[in-house]
Amino acid sequence: MSEEPELAPWFALDQTELDGLDDWASPQGLIRQAEARLARHYGLDEAALLIGGSSQGLTTALLAALDPGDVLISHRGAHRALLHGVLLTGARLRLVEDRSDTAWGVSWPDVDALAAAVRRRRPRAVLVTSPTYNGLAPDLGALRRACDQAGSLLLVDAAHGAHFGLGPLPPLASAVRPDFIVFGLHKSGGAPTAGAVLGRVGHGVSDQRWLGARRAVGTSSPSYPLMAAIERAVMRLEEDGAEAMTRLAALMATVEGPSVFRPPAGLKADPTRVTVSASGARSRQELRELGVDAEYVASRHLLLLGTLATHSLPSGLGEWVAGRAAPGPGPVPPPPPVRRMEVRAAFFARSELVALRRARGRVLAVPLVPSPPGVPSLWPGEVLDSARLAEVLAAAAAGQTVLGLDGGQIPVVVERAGAGNEGQRG
Repeated sequence: MSEEPELAPWFALDQTELDGLDDWASPQGLIRQAEARLARHYGLDEAALLIGGSSQGLTTALLAALDPGDVLISHRGAHRALLHGVLLTGARLRLVEDRSDTAWGVSWPDVDALAAAVRRRRPRAVLVTSPTYNGLAPDLGALRRACDQAGSLLLVDAAHGAHFGLGPLPPLASAVRPDFIVFGLHKSGGAPTAGAVLGRVGHGVSDQRWLGARRAVGTSSPSYPLMAAIERAVMRLEEDGAEAMTRLAALMATVEGPSVFRPPAGLKADPTRVTVSASGARSRQELRELGVDAEYVASRHLLLLGTLATHSLPSGLGEWVAGRAAPGPGPVPPPPPVRRMEVRAAFFARSELVALRRARGRVLAVPLVPSPPGVPSLWPGEVLDSARLAEVLAAAAAGQTVLGLDGGQIPVVVERAGAGNEGQRG
C-alpha cells in the first residue's frame, strides 16, 4: 500500500461493521443518518444506500413489491435489470408498447396506455422509466391516479434522474410520490460508479418486506468508501447543485440546429442531454477528433451528455451539430412481438445456441439487449421476428454491444415435438 499513496485515503475508509460504524443491513447509526440525508434531499420517506447501482435498486424494489404469480406491468423501454426481479419473484411480466418518434429513433413510456392497462388488469405493481436514457420525463400524474384506484404499487426507474429537482429540472419523487424510486448517483449525481439510492414512499409494503428485500439483494460486506462517496455526492448537490445544473443547462442549450431533437408537448426534457440525428462509426470518429465521446450511438441518433464536470464545450462541437441535417422519415414501427412463454419459464427452459440470423422464428431464452442503453429489443419467451432481427443487426453495426449474443449465437428455447405455434401479443 505504501507504493500507492494515492489510494491511501480510500483504504483508510475501507472498514467493516466495527463498533460505531453501523450495519447496512439494519442501520441504526451513521448509515441511518446518511440515508436520512438522502431521503430529505429527494423527498422520500426512507432511502437505502446502494453500492450495486440502479440495478440493485430495481431488483430490491421488485422483490419487496411482488409475490409469485403477481402481474407486473411495465413498458418495452424498461431497462434489462427488470429481468432480475422477474426471475427472483416469479411475477408475470406484461409489457406496454412505448410511444416513439420514428424519424429520430427515440421512444418514451406511453403513460396513457400504461394507465389503461392498470385499470384493465389491476396489477400488483407498475414499473415505469422516467427520465429515459435520452432524458425524456413524461407526466406520471395519470398513472399515479390509476394505480391508486386499482390498488397497484408504482415503481419508478429514475436511474438517469439523480440531478432532477435542481435548477431548471423538475422534481420527481415529491411530484409523483411513487412507492419506490431508484436514482443512479453515479450516472448524473457525481458519485463513483455503482453508487445509487433506492427510495421508499408510503407503506405500500410492510417494513418487514422492505428490510427483507434489502438484505436479500445487498451484500453483507458493503463498501464504506463507496457509501461515504454517495453521501458526499448528495452533500455537493445540496451545496451547489442548483447553480451547477442551471449553468450546465445553459451551456448545453448552445448546442442547437435542425439535427437536435425537440420533444413533443407533454414531455419534460433533461437539458443536460442532447440527442442528435447522426449515427455510425464515422460520426463517432468525427466527434472524437473534436475531443468528444458520445454517450452512445444508435442506428438513427447519438446522445451527447453533459455532467457536473462539464464546464465548457470543445471547440467545433456546436458547428458540427449545426451542420447536421434533420432526420428523414423513419421506418414504420413493427407490431408488438409474439410472446409464447412467460419470461421466467423461458429463461429456465432447456435451450440451445443458434446463429442469430438462423434464430428467426425461435423463442428466446435470454433478452436481446443493445447496450447502451440496456433496453431489450426482445425478452425471454418472445419470438425473434424479422423486424427485431434487423433492429439488432443495425444496433451492432452502429457500434453498440448486443448482450445476449455469444460469439454471434443466441440461446433459444428447444422446441418440443408437436408443439403448436400459438402465441399472444405483448
